Amino acid sequence: MIDIPDKNERKLALVVVDVQKKFSVDVPFERQIENINRAARMFREADRPVIFVKYLGNSHGHPDMGPEGDEYFEGIVTDSSDITVYKRHMNSFRETELADVIKKSGCDNILIAGMITQYCVMSTYFAAFDNGLIPFLMEDAIISNDEKMNTAAEQLCKTYNFEEVKENLEKVKI
Repeated sequence: MIDIPDKNERKLALVVVDVQKKFSVDVPFERQIENINRAARMFREADRPVIFVKYLGNSHGHPDMGPEGDEYFEGIVTDSSDITVYKRHMNSFRETELADVIKKSGCDNILIAGMITQYCVMSTYFAAFDNGLIPFLMEDAIISNDEKMNTAAEQLCKTYNFEEVKENLEKVKI
């Protein structure tokens, strides 16, 4: 029988996917940005890895945005301790060092936040399994152009809320 650890015993890394201006959507997402920042702050304070994944190339929605499109959204807070991984595909693991970065940090589970839910977030979520990692979504910290996609993803996938993150970060040391 496989011993599956409880949520508060998992070695989590925070992975923030594509919070770049080139992926802006026409729905409000300030609350999710606040929640991404809150989660990142909690992980940094617990000396856990915060990994930002940035997409290189044009987006489908804003193909001519130029270098400004690579910038993070207004309000995203980063820190010099954060790790950045660059990608060229929806799946943040495909042809990147993301899995190695997570494993080298001592983590075996990932908590995903970011955008766009039905594309890069979900692609990264399911690809984590293929890379020997267990994924979770951060509740109310994923962004889509359609709120129904966020609701569906949070119902379909395993999630953490802030109380569970707090408990995990206090209990598990890496």
